[in-house]
Amino acid sequence: MNAACSAWNIALLKKEERQKALDNFIEHYKKINPDADDTDNARHDMELLIKEKMRLYPDMKKTIVEAKITNEKGQNRIVVASTDPSVQ
Repeated sequence: MNAACSAWNIALLKKEERQKALDNFIEHYKKINPDADDTDNARHDMELLIKEKMRLYPDMKKTIVEAKITNEKGQNRIVVASTDPSVQ
């Protein structure tokens, strides 16, 4: 879920800023997964998630600040906190 939220937030950046943000995400991924040999796959997956966010929700500008999975009465539920830049 962390990757999906990060991809969403990266998609909100200006096009010219996205690559650097993705590079930073992959560097962080390598640091917290030092034995991982799937960074090319992780980058590819992030790129796909970014493209899908842009395709499906091009006008939604809310930044995800937190997301978690909770269990309520035996059902998993995703709870997301976001900011809305249009509200000041």
